Amino acid sequence: MRELGIQPDDAQCKEMARSCAEACGGSKGSAKLLFEEDMYNIYKLAL
Repeated sequence: MRELGIQPDDAQCKEMARSCAEACGGSKGSAKLLFEEDMYNIYKLAL
């Protein structure tokens, strides 16, 4: 995300994960279900 000029703080990462989970009905995936905490961790790793 830094390469794109996006530097969300921890609260913004949590909000993005919450929003993503809400948009997909709580979880997403077929091989591995991703939940809000997983999405949050992905956003944090993308920093």
